[in-house]
Amino acid sequence: MFSKLRTAGWVLLLAGAAGACTVAAFGPGSTRDGRPMLWKNRDVTNPNQEFRLFAGGRFRFVANAYAGETTLVWAGINEAGFAIMNADADNIGGFDLPGDDGQLMFNALGGCGSVDDFIALLDSSGEVGREWTANYGVFDSTGRTAMFEVANTWHVGYEAAEDTLGFIVRANFAFAGDTNRRIGIDRFNRAFSLCTTARRGNRIDAEFVINELARDVAQPDLDPYPLPFEGRYQGYPYGCLPTANALCRNTTRSVEVMVGPRPGEPAGTGMMWVLAGGPEVTAPIPLWVAAGRTPELLDGDSTSALCDSAIALRQANFPYEEWPRLVNTFSYVRIREALAPTESLVFELVRAETATWAPTGPTPGEASALSDSCCALLLDGYARLSSQSGPPDRPQGIRPTVVENVLLLRFPAGVGRSQVFDAAGRRVASVNGVPGGELRWDVRELAPGSYVVRFPDRPEAAPVRFVRANRP
Repeated sequence: MFSKLRTAGWVLLLAGAAGACTVAAFGPGSTRDGRPMLWKNRDVTNPNQEFRLFAGGRFRFVANAYAGETTLVWAGINEAGFAIMNADADNIGGFDLPGDDGQLMFNALGGCGSVDDFIALLDSSGEVGREWTANYGVFDSTGRTAMFEVANTWHVGYEAAEDTLGFIVRANFAFAGDTNRRIGIDRFNRAFSLCTTARRGNRIDAEFVINELARDVAQPDLDPYPLPFEGRYQGYPYGCLPTANALCRNTTRSVEVMVGPRPGEPAGTGMMWVLAGGPEVTAPIPLWVAAGRTPELLDGDSTSALCDSAIALRQANFPYEEWPRLVNTFSYVRIREALAPTESLVFELVRAETATWAPTGPTPGEASALSDSCCALLLDGYARLSSQSGPPDRPQGIRPTVVENVLLLRFPAGVGRSQVFDAAGRRVASVNGVPGGELRWDVRELAPGSYVVRFPDRPEAAPVRFVRANRP
């Protein structure tokens, strides 16, 4: 059964409790570079996430798994260019059943080379009866991208190419299910809104997904941006927000972004961006099946070293034992500002290196070396950040300069270039001047919000913080 239910343009206002995982499937026509893409914010109670290469089936694949798991996976891509992820769908089946969705995705990645192969797998498993109900997003090397709402014995499919906007968002309910248990409706609405805006501006790519979707802490009745949130919300401590209904939650333990080949390109150009830990306290690492392995820092003997670092760092972001779901947005901004140069360097390094690869994709050595280098950059970023102390509830040293049109930017001696990051850690501009001199920089090119200027040639130099106050 493969049918289409129109969802583009819907704004759902039904109340719903927070569940697990928010996902989206982007067809090639909706992305900036014409490549299909899948996104998953993985919300679970177990923080110990790893990423490893699996072999032994029809296809090798890289995937997310809990530390120590060997036959269950939760998102990944295989050497045929087929990728998959999922989110529970609680309104088309029962609750608290033993889950087999991880086994289904393991079998799909090991055996499916196309979306049609996956449909056949759903047909055969539906005859037996599935224990767990879920929304599955998939794409293959042809660029075909789809979302399946999968019940115990039946499924409904949605083609991204047939959707008005070319992408499909889901939380923890199915449109084909009942209307009483639409778990995660607030997350669905927020993700759909962000994606719609980005689609109209032709901004949908992996950096958008990681920076704007995966890390979003907006509330159903409050858009706190630009961060930090300088106020009180529902009686919580100053600058703090609950995350039960946000996209980035205290239970978001990892992020997976699978990026496929452009239609017509070799399957080996597909890859996977992964964040091992809460998305606000880590940076993305690129993985390719062609490497034949994943970095040891992502797949250690017992746990992932990068995930362990993120778990420890996250305690500064969710510091209140009495409110475990509460995020301190001042800590959030401090961490993102500190890791922003690392993240930008990762993206720049990947763009530069992949541009030199053969059209068929990387060799094992090229892929391994690039993934290892990015892991080393992030580990170094964690080491620098660990020496900094966290701010109090209402930090006094973070007050920025407020400007409307022009910022007087002073360059340290011997330094003539700077990089500008927003509060989410995205690099938004580069500004060059005279070493040791001053520059009157017109900031009207920036959207309103909080920004930090760093000097990459002298990382120990104090950053410049400012707020762009008015719209152009």
